[in-house]
Amino acid sequence: RLDAFLQKGISHFHMRKSIQEDYLAYCDRFAASLVGAKGERASKIPLKLKIAQTANHGDQVIKFIKSNGVTDSSIEYAKGFLDNTRMLISALPIENSETFRGFVLDILNYEHAVVATMLVALLAKTLKIDADRNTKALGLAAFLHDIGLYSSGLYASSSALQMEDLLLMNEEEKHVFRSHPLTSAELLRNAGFADPLVLQMIEQHHERIDRSGFPKEIGLGQITEMTETVALCDEFSSFLRSNPELVSKGTASALLVDKLEGRYTKKLIEAFMTTFIGKT
Repeated sequence: RLDAFLQKGISHFHMRKSIQEDYLAYCDRFAASLVGAKGERASKIPLKLKIAQTANHGDQVIKFIKSNGVTDSSIEYAKGFLDNTRMLISALPIENSETFRGFVLDILNYEHAVVATMLVALLAKTLKIDADRNTKALGLAAFLHDIGLYSSGLYASSSALQMEDLLLMNEEEKHVFRSHPLTSAELLRNAGFADPLVLQMIEQHHERIDRSGFPKEIGLGQITEMTETVALCDEFSSFLRSNPELVSKGTASALLVDKLEGRYTKKLIEAFMTTFIGKT
């Protein structure tokens, strides 16, 4: 954005304090991603700052879903949901672990976790999932579902794993990817996190009702509505990240619907269409 201003010949401008803070927060995140999770600069940047901001992909997704009819009040609700999730995470025994801090500092993981959590907030609202325990569990599962994928030793050097592209993965990478739901849940258990509702959603977020999912290939009747909510929002977030041209054109939601038929319940698909396309 700054480069675009410079190209137009604008060298000085004033901005609101809140906008300035957004720019500074983004620069902090970007610097952290360059230095790396183990760098001294990265370790000093407050965790709250990273989870509270929605830069790059997150901002693009917000603009995209707003262009598809999601209201400003719903966006604010989703941001509040994300902030509540952040506060819950800060109280967990995993918050200060090296794995978790690395997971949040990784820019792709961060953006995917933020977007998936905000999408879950919007979809759950349409589904009228509003009990306090359930909404908290949804937020935690949406944010933490891929922590096991990040913890793999292959992740840092594998663009196929980072983009979750099975077609580009070798056999070892496929094994890591197909087992990461269980790895994520086990990592959280080992860190002292024991909420069975959250762990179930994380373990099953790649399962599908037609048994085409993984790791256990369970099907209809074995996957809860809340698990489907996290799964669909995870898939939607990944789809948006992998198809930026569709995001810019505003056609991503409609194209994804064709891929959902038979893999999710009719209720979930209709709620998705109502939430992100504005029709049933």
